[in-house]
Amino acid sequence: MTASVLSPFASARQMLQALEQRDLSAAELLELHLDRIKRLNPALNAVVTLDVEQAQHTARQADDARARGVTRPLLGLPFTVKDVLETAGVRTTAGFPPLSEYVPTTDAPSVARLKAAGGVLLGKTNTPTLAAGAEPDNPIFGPTHNPWNRQYSPGGSSGGEAAAIAAGLSPLGLGSDAGGSVRIPAHFCGIFALKPTEHRIPTSGHIPELPGLPRGLRHLATLGPLARSVDDLALALSVLAGPDGRQWEVPPVPVDLVPTLEAAQLRVAWTEDLGLPTDDDTKAALVDLALTLTPDMAVQHGSPAEWSVAEANEVGMSLFNAEVPRSPEAQPGEREVTMRQYIALLDRRDRLIGRLETWFDAFDVLICPVVGTPAWTHRTPGTPVLLEGQEYPYWQTAMAHCMPFNLTGNPVVVVPLTRSKAGLPIGVQLVGRRWGEARLLAVARLVSERVGPFCPPPSLTS
Repeated sequence: MTASVLSPFASARQMLQALEQRDLSAAELLELHLDRIKRLNPALNAVVTLDVEQAQHTARQADDARARGVTRPLLGLPFTVKDVLETAGVRTTAGFPPLSEYVPTTDAPSVARLKAAGGVLLGKTNTPTLAAGAEPDNPIFGPTHNPWNRQYSPGGSSGGEAAAIAAGLSPLGLGSDAGGSVRIPAHFCGIFALKPTEHRIPTSGHIPELPGLPRGLRHLATLGPLARSVDDLALALSVLAGPDGRQWEVPPVPVDLVPTLEAAQLRVAWTEDLGLPTDDDTKAALVDLALTLTPDMAVQHGSPAEWSVAEANEVGMSLFNAEVPRSPEAQPGEREVTMRQYIALLDRRDRLIGRLETWFDAFDVLICPVVGTPAWTHRTPGTPVLLEGQEYPYWQTAMAHCMPFNLTGNPVVVVPLTRSKAGLPIGVQLVGRRWGEARLLAVARLVSERVGPFCPPPSLTS
């Protein structure tokens, strides 16, 4: 095999296998991706900063290391990261004009871990300004377009990353998620994503907060990988997880190997809407999935009865607003809640976590929509979203199915499921018990086997 015959839509593990078998070199694999970026990225605007010279040097080093018998989990594999994570020697703008020329001197720990595992940093991907929104558009780089249809949004805030992976510009990416920001783009672009348990992966080196300011967002936010298979997500998690000596909330919880499960042993709950506005295509996709899983799994319709999605959304948004300044110029003390109110929010959060974890005593996974609709056309954040002929508030539509699991910190895997009548991807959330990523990924693998692998956008297969 050579780079000319290796599919750019192969999984990261397949690409690593080709490297291990010496079917191609890391330098050739890098050039395959650089060529696709050169040809396809101008129309998509997914990759906003390249580090070609350093990437070529690192790829050659990976080839030399492999020739010496060195083994590392990602040796020679290109990867991209959302342009909110600090990268040594490579500008990190977060789409925020005052940071347009900001070049960090050190890597975020997550980026450093991908490099230490042998990964080759290819470049940075687009984001809304300061990762605030579901439309990856900013004054520095402009908008990113959905590779399935450029009139549509790829979602946000990790939309540049999802578009790059769906288009075969990168085999593995790293995004961030405080209200759906890896899951929404994965759903809109038809790829896989993992929002791990809160504090499983350190968020050190993430913007916001702005460089030099104290960290405000202590809850809700996670980093998570985006890829073209469940196994790629598991591989990335094994590299990324663990304490970093900077963010002390991250505990030394080991990452278990993904087990092989028997489908008949699984207890699956599903809901077509989580009690939230959801369009007919999405509901039909969830019903079809339940019918597909029913013959060999214990499948039950319904969501946690004692756990309020509405309350989880209310508390989640209130906690987010309490911990994040209202504007980039605001100081960390300039919040709109008192300490008493903040403590009350954390108390309500604790109770919501307890109820959901108790519910998981009876189930392995909750399956539900990612968003109430497939991708929408490009729009200014805040513009209402039309759903089955009725307008709904933008933020409610974008985040309502996702924010509850940021609040509780539960891990979630997004699996691409099917296509809408308009030909746009529809993904599904698989929610698991806190710290239960290994079992959740095993369930996601079984689901993926039944609904089929990643499917590339038809217009980008060459």
